[in-house]
Amino acid sequence: MDSLRRRVPFTIKDEDEEESDHVLDEQEQEELIQSLRTANAASDRKALILLYAILGMSFFAQLVRFTPLTLMPLIVHLNLLLILRHHPQAFSFQLTYATAFVAPTLALFLGYSVAWWCLTPNLAALEGMRYRALGA
Repeated sequence: MDSLRRRVPFTIKDEDEEESDHVLDEQEQEELIQSLRTANAASDRKALILLYAILGMSFFAQLVRFTPLTLMPLIVHLNLLLILRHHPQAFSFQLTYATAFVAPTLALFLGYSVAWWCLTPNLAALEGMRYRALGA
């Protein structure tokens, strides 16, 4: 058995492994850094557009069903817009979070229906409302 040659299985090398041994010179490093900066800036622009769209739709939804209690969320929306624009007069995140809880708390104490999910019928009530269509 010692005279037999040992079989070495073939292994496929990934292209990444071959490239990982390559050392980048200064110009290649600068090109890589510049391409990463460009990709990061494009990603930031897309994220900001998405945030503006979400903030705008939420603001519009608050305006459609305007009540005195929606005044505080409108102020929070405007402050978030100022924060996104890096405006120096924007309030801090802590104050924004604190003011966001004012309207639901007032609605709770003033008797508005803020817990509507608790008012939905339970499963037994839903079973009782089921109609019976024999032969359908």
